[in-house]
Amino acid sequence: MAGDEKELFYISSDGKMIAVPVKANATFEAGPPAQTGTLGGEMKAAEMFVVVALILLVFALIVRFTSFSSSGVAITLGSTGYVLPPSFICIALATLLCFVASIYSLWMLPFNRIATWWHFSLTTIGISVFWLAFYRVPNSRAALWAFFAAPAAILLTQVIFVWNLIQAIMRMPRLHS
Repeated sequence: MAGDEKELFYISSDGKMIAVPVKANATFEAGPPAQTGTLGGEMKAAEMFVVVALILLVFALIVRFTSFSSSGVAITLGSTGYVLPPSFICIALATLLCFVASIYSLWMLPFNRIATWWHFSLTTIGISVFWLAFYRVPNSRAALWAFFAAPAAILLTQVIFVWNLIQAIMRMPRLHS
């Protein structure tokens, strides 16, 4: 129901958003349904993030079985050192992208399309730069710089996601009782 309780909204089986005028007095009366929009047609934000996650998982599989080096990202915690292999990093990034996709798939949240596009584009570019730099680090000073700057840029890009989520929650229609 709309906030004024004069319309009922539903999604038809072919992905169209339908509005039906209603009157709920002593009896319930419904008017003729009218299409208000469509939910299909173009790739949704959730689908774009899932596609990139699938590409990362395929990359993780390829790297796992074709990489002959023991390269990885070295992290020291306390006095213990850890090496995260490329396949682990791919799986972790794919998991985070699927989490973001699940949030973007909430149809009741009116996300800003431009902010969503920027979030997707900058995140994807950051991931691409990271992997290009990862495999070029031994050969280039610029690649070494990009190797460390790309994750920071990816994290900062998530501010767009948080801002977009907060704005969508604030714009979400409220039910009146």
